[in-house]
Amino acid sequence: MRSPLARARRRPPGFIPPAKSVLSAIPTGPNWIHELKHDGYRLLCRKERDRVQLWSRNGRDWTAELVAIASALRSLPGDFVIDGEAVAHCEAGLPDFHRLAGGASKMQSAKDAANKLIDTMMGAQQAASKTKFSIVPFTLAVNVGSTYANASWMDTTGQSSIPWQNLDKANSDWKPASRFAPFLELGIGWAGCVETRPGSWATSDDSLAIATPDSLFVPMFAPDEPGDQVRDAGPATA
Repeated sequence: MRSPLARARRRPPGFIPPAKSVLSAIPTGPNWIHELKHDGYRLLCRKERDRVQLWSRNGRDWTAELVAIASALRSLPGDFVIDGEAVAHCEAGLPDFHRLAGGASKMQSAKDAANKLIDTMMGAQQAASKTKFSIVPFTLAVNVGSTYANASWMDTTGQSSIPWQNLDKANSDWKPASRFAPFLELGIGWAGCVETRPGSWATSDDSLAIATPDSLFVPMFAPDEPGDQVRDAGPATA
């Protein structure tokens, strides 16, 4: 049986695929202008009177799929041919190839896939009675960015109940003021990761309160994980 998309793959008469330059070095000089490679679809756009058509570099007609682009081109004056790149952006303004291809963000696609899996597994009564789901956290930390080191919601004075869980402050001669202290002592910068908050604060969106130290976020410090910098502490002692 012939694919229903076969007609869309027919190249129009006179179609010339966009040229692919194969160069061993990037051209330089005042007559050259370079632009960033956007993560999208290469398109040839043709407008003739009120008719607009969009073709991929392989000659497939994408006009019906990319309605917004076709509509925008139709509003432009004159007849023309444009060789360009169709790009979809995420909420952060960055190219999102998955959204261009599927019409949804990666997060939304993951949610849709999870819901579909549950619906499928729980759809049959016999399967539902034997099926159990569990959530395994991939990580208990998140990178909020090092620029937030002095934010009001950061535990900068070591008041939360978790900063000293992996540092024996009580029995140590060194009394760090907060979780930021080990980074200063080691001469390395805090990269911006914070740990999950203790207790119910781990799953709560309630506003933080200085009077409730566990509502504050604590810098993540994992002394059991090797890093790029190693301090020579001399011979080990038992």
